Amino acid sequence: MKYIIIIFITLSTCLADGQVNTIDSLELIKIIDQRVDSFKQQFDVPGAVFSMVKDGRLFYETGTGYENIEANKPVDSVRSQFRVASITKTFTSIAILQLVEQGKLDLHADIRTYLPEDEYVWNAPYSFTIHHLLTHTAGMENSGFRICHNATKEKSMKSFVACSVSNQVFKPGEVFMYSNKGFGILGLLIEQVSGMKYVDYVAGHILKPVGMTHSTVYQHTAENPLDNPVQPYYWDGEFKQRQRLPLVNSAASNLNTTGRDMSKFLTMMLDSGSVSGTPIISKSSFELMTTPHFNPNHDYQSMAYGIMIERYRGYTGYNHGGGIDGFGSYYVLFPELQIGLFMSESGGEENAAYTFRVIYDVLDKLVMERDKAEPKGMSIDEAIKQADNYAGRYQNTTGTKSTFERGQMLFGINEPLVKHAGNGILSFGGSLYEPIDRDTYRKVDGDRTIGFSSAEGVTYMNEHIFWTFEKINWFESATTLRVSMMLAFVGMFIGLLIRPLRMAKSTGRSLKWASTLSAGSLGLIIGFGLLLIAYAMDIPLTTGTPLLYKIGLWLTTLGALVVCFYPLELAISWKSLNANDRFWTCLNFSAVLLLMICYWRVNLIGFNYY
Repeated sequence: MKYIIIIFITLSTCLADGQVNTIDSLELIKIIDQRVDSFKQQFDVPGAVFSMVKDGRLFYETGTGYENIEANKPVDSVRSQFRVASITKTFTSIAILQLVEQGKLDLHADIRTYLPEDEYVWNAPYSFTIHHLLTHTAGMENSGFRICHNATKEKSMKSFVACSVSNQVFKPGEVFMYSNKGFGILGLLIEQVSGMKYVDYVAGHILKPVGMTHSTVYQHTAENPLDNPVQPYYWDGEFKQRQRLPLVNSAASNLNTTGRDMSKFLTMMLDSGSVSGTPIISKSSFELMTTPHFNPNHDYQSMAYGIMIERYRGYTGYNHGGGIDGFGSYYVLFPELQIGLFMSESGGEENAAYTFRVIYDVLDKLVMERDKAEPKGMSIDEAIKQADNYAGRYQNTTGTKSTFERGQMLFGINEPLVKHAGNGILSFGGSLYEPIDRDTYRKVDGDRTIGFSSAEGVTYMNEHIFWTFEKINWFESATTLRVSMMLAFVGMFIGLLIRPLRMAKSTGRSLKWASTLSAGSLGLIIGFGLLLIAYAMDIPLTTGTPLLYKIGLWLTTLGALVVCFYPLELAISWKSLNANDRFWTCLNFSAVLLLMICYWRVNLIGFNYY
C-alpha cells in the first residue's frame, strides 16, 4: 500500500543558494520506489517501509513486501510495526532532557548520585555522568552476554541494571564506545525520578503527544502482543521466521513503530522538538540535544545526545540507525533543508547499513553540493608525517575487553588496515582519503570522513562516529593470535604423539610425568573444543553464561594449572634425557606455554564469566 502526498509540482525551494535540485515530485517518487525495490531484491528482504517528510509535511511513504508471509499480510506503512532497535536511544534521550528541564536530573552529576553503589555494582574506577552515557563516552565495555536470568524473569529495568555489570575500561570522555548498557542505566534513571515505568513514561510524554498512535516500547509477547507486528525473516532458499529474543533493556532497543509514525517524529524534530507549536522539549533542550558533544572528526562527524551528527554536501544532518533480531533501520534529518527520511526492513539487522545507502541514494538526487570543505593549510611534509603516523592495523573497540567474550576475536574481528598511499593520502577500506583538517580525512570524490585522536598514548580512528578503532601492534592482531595458536596446537600434537614414546624408552620414571603432561595438554584441547562447540551450536546468549562455556573455561583453567608443573617435570627428568628427548620436551613445553599465552590474551583462562 502506498500513500503519496505531492507538496509541489516540483521539489524545489526558493532559497537563494539552491539547496535542493529542481526535480519533479513524481520523478523523485519513481526514484524512491526503484531504490527500495532494488534493495528488497538484492538482499532478499521480505518487507520494508520508507517515508519522507519535507517542509513540515509528509511527502511520500511506501510499504513493500509482507508484514507476515504465512498470513499473506502485506506491509502497511501506516500500521505495520517494525522494531527499529537503537533508534529507541533518541527517544530515551528526549525523555532524559524532559526530566532535566523539570530539575529532576543533572546532566553532569555523578551517576552514583541517583544509583548508589550499595545497590548497584559499577566496576568503574572513574566517575561518569548522564552526559557521558548519552554520548557513549562513559568508558564502559558493551557486553552482549550481561543480561542475567533475574532480569529476563522479572522484566524490570532495575533488575537488568543491577545484575548486568559492565566494566569501565576507558576514562570517561576520551573514547567513544557504543554502550547499550549505558542506555539501560538511563532508562532506569527515568523510572527512578519520574515514578513511572520507562515504557509508560515514553508513551505518555513522547509517543502520544507526537501522535505516534501505532508505536510502543512494550515487548511483543504472546501475553501482550502488538497490534500489527512485522515478522522478521532470514533467507535460506526460502524465507524462514526469525525469533524475537526477549529484551529487558527497553531504553536501548525496543521501539516498535511504523512508517507513518516515524514521519510524525521526523516532522517534530525538524520543528526543533515541537508539534504544531507545542514543545515536546524546549528549544534550548533541543539545541543541547543536537550540539556536538564528542568531536573525534572536528565536527565533520560527532556525537550529540542520542543522535549522531554528520556533514553531508555542506549540510548538517542528524541521524541514528538500529539493527536487532532481523530488523535494520535508519533515519536522517536536515533542518536547513527541512527534509527527513526513514527506512526499516525485516530481512536482517546486518542490512541497517544498506537502508542508510538507500536513503542517501535518494538524497544524492535531491541535494546539491554546498560549500565543500577544502583542505586546511598543511604542508606536504606535514601531511606525509601525519599519514605515516596513522598508518597501521586497527581493532574495533566495541565489545568487551575483560571477560571471556574477548575470545570471539578468534573467530573474526574487524581489524582494518590503514595505509599511507603517498603524498599524505590514506588508503582505508578500499578507498582513498585526503587530509582536510588536522587529524581528519575525507574520502576522495565523496563525503565520508574518518578522524583520529589520541588518549594515554593510544591512537584511535573514528569512522562514521559509530565505529571506533584503536591502533594495535602486529603481535596484538587476531591474525597473529590465530597463527600462534595453530603453531601451538601443532607443537602440542607432535609432543603428545612422539615425546611420551621416546621418554618411555629412555626412562620409565619419566613416563608418569609424560602422562601428566599429556593429560594437561588434552585438557586444554578439550576445553578449547568445548568453546568451539558452544559457538557452533548457536546457544542463546541473552540470559547469562551458558553452562557449556563455563565447562570450557573450567577445563582451560585446569589445564593452565597443570602447566605450572612443567618446570618441575623438566628439572626432575632433564639429566636422564638425551639431546633428542630434551628437544621434544622443550618443544612440547614451548607449544603449551604459547597456547596458554594466547588463551590468557583473550580471557579464556580464569573465571571470566557471569
